Amino acid sequence: MKPLSLVLWLMVFPIGANSQEIRIGHLETADDIGINWLFFHCNQAGNTLKCSIFQTLIFKPGPSDMVHEPATCSVGNDYSESVFKWNQATQNWISQEGPTGPCGRINIGILERDPQSSQYWKYTEKKITTKPDGVNPDGPSCMQVAKLDSTFHYTWRAAKNASGCQYIKNLMN
Repeated sequence: MKPLSLVLWLMVFPIGANSQEIRIGHLETADDIGINWLFFHCNQAGNTLKCSIFQTLIFKPGPSDMVHEPATCSVGNDYSESVFKWNQATQNWISQEGPTGPCGRINIGILERDPQSSQYWKYTEKKITTKPDGVNPDGPSCMQVAKLDSTFHYTWRAAKNASGCQYIKNLMN
């Protein structure tokens, strides 16, 4: 096969799996102590969904903040990546990280279409401690870590939760 013919053949019949962008977008939860937003940018290749996740956390001022900086909320941002696998039985995308560390922490993420509005998505994030009797040499006991076990339910349905924020300061400074 001549080089030009090979190039044309590869353009028509590409090698490898093509990925498809899945539009999930912005989701938020009311389960956290502040405002917690996630923005998902995902690409699907077969039964694998790779997502870049951008998180914004906004904390309302507490009683001690009211004296020094009244009506000033703090904002922080984070970035992570997750790989989800399609679960045929539940019709959901599921990611699991862990168990890790001496406390055996597991993070589970479940992405699903909203059954009431199938063009939108919902996300559930669970953090579980599997070894509460474990020994964490550099920090809080695993029993204390286990108290932080949580389940957050994220939805596309925006809530009016930014009241009390007249000013915003960046936690990164």
